[in-house]
Amino acid sequence: MTGASQPQEVRPNHCHVCGSQINSQSSDQAGEVSCSRCGYLVWFTWEDLGDVAVIRPLENLLSRDPIQRFLDSVALKPGVHLILDLSDVQFVVSAALSQIVSLKHRVHTVGGRFTIRHVRPELMEIFRITRLDHIFSMQV
Repeated sequence: MTGASQPQEVRPNHCHVCGSQINSQSSDQAGEVSCSRCGYLVWFTWEDLGDVAVIRPLENLLSRDPIQRFLDSVALKPGVHLILDLSDVQFVVSAALSQIVSLKHRVHTVGGRFTIRHVRPELMEIFRITRLDHIFSMQV
């Protein structure tokens, strides 16, 4: 089994920890679907569109730990354009903001681009107050 110390390329509908296929329903809630092989709880969907990858959290609260586990366990494709889609996110824990910055840096280290999209007005205000709106490419 691949552990967090051995990152692997993320594939759609596959566990980003061990690589096993995950079968989930659109009605499943974040953290309710787990990998049958390693037991890791799924907190996002991943859509690979070639050079563009879209990661969409399934919870309305984005916290630090899931992003940190993602950073620890995944190897991003060189040149990827990673889009963090916050369509379903209503709240962001302050510690998650630093992890989003780390995610952006991680993408840039592989020569990629990072965009945050579908940011609700309440969240945009948080990014504005923290001045992170100047760091990220953002789409409302």
